[in-house]
Amino acid sequence: MYIKMIDEARAKGLTSEKIMNASIADVEDLLKQIKEAHPDLYWWFIKRQHEHLFGCHYNENFGMWRIEQMHYKDKQGVVHHAPHWTKDQYRAAYDSVKAKLPATYNCWDFAVTLEMLYSDNICMYRAWWPEATDAQLEGKVVEAAVNYLNDDDDPDCKIWHRFEK
Repeated sequence: MYIKMIDEARAKGLTSEKIMNASIADVEDLLKQIKEAHPDLYWWFIKRQHEHLFGCHYNENFGMWRIEQMHYKDKQGVVHHAPHWTKDQYRAAYDSVKAKLPATYNCWDFAVTLEMLYSDNICMYRAWWPEATDAQLEGKVVEAAVNYLNDDDDPDCKIWHRFEK
């Protein structure tokens, strides 16, 4: 029904940017209600819309949302929540390895990968390298992120597909 209504208005030349923005605002209001009542349905829709608009790559807002979902429990049972790094640290790490990554990956793909690998592996890294400094362990995570994104089983969208499919 909705798409037929939009298509008919387009065919009759009744749409404009102002009208479409008003329609988008109405959909946003509806989505707020859906988010409260049906969060899984809301996030399914948001992920699909993001992929339609940006492809299978994170932008800052969606990347930070994904990162904020991550956590790990240390050997003492303390839960640690991401983010571990700051936005400036993501950019610096990305800039330092960008030439080693497939060109399709952006800073926010890299940031999500860093935080995933940190959350999933930092306890193991600390066990493997008990004398290592935090900076050395973070370097290991950066190396692992480069390796992860260069794995050819999903060369363009690996981190997106890890979480959003």
